Amino acid sequence: MTTKDYYSILQVRPNASEEEIRSAYKRLALEYHPDLSKHPGAEELMKLFNEAYNVLRDPQKRAQYDQERLIEQHAPIAAEAPAAQPPVPTQPVKGPPEPAIDLAEEKKQMQNDVLSRMFILLVILLVTFVLFLVSLFVEGFSPLILLPLVVFSLVLIASIVLRVQRFSRLNRRD
Repeated sequence: MTTKDYYSILQVRPNASEEEIRSAYKRLALEYHPDLSKHPGAEELMKLFNEAYNVLRDPQKRAQYDQERLIEQHAPIAAEAPAAQPPVPTQPVKGPPEPAIDLAEEKKQMQNDVLSRMFILLVILLVTFVLFLVSLFVEGFSPLILLPLVVFSLVLIASIVLRVQRFSRLNRRD
């Protein structure tokens, strides 16, 4: 193909929406901007990304490009070689691998987290119970004061249940 494939440059499908194109451009621009990236061809890549984005974001330019692309795909292969293009990365450049997580350490941390949440829940429930008793015997003390404590207790119970479920999944992984 003598025409650059702007869709593969931006790593989107030919039927991608304007939002998908804009999102892909932003992602690539953040990753390969010459001021931010240490990639050796970052400047040339950004020129390619800008060129592709400027064509694909404009509906008229995109329609014309799609028409030329379609004609070129169905035309016989030209004898001359296409112009050299800087390589478009297929996968983002990644940094050093993350350290392996020690499963036993994660389990221990999760146990401690569940225990501390259960202790906090117990304290809140005790305070709620004491305030409830006070509201029964003291005139003018509104039980509505207990509502935030009850809601917070329910949230804590839900977080404990989720932590216990995750802990049991970790145990099954062993």
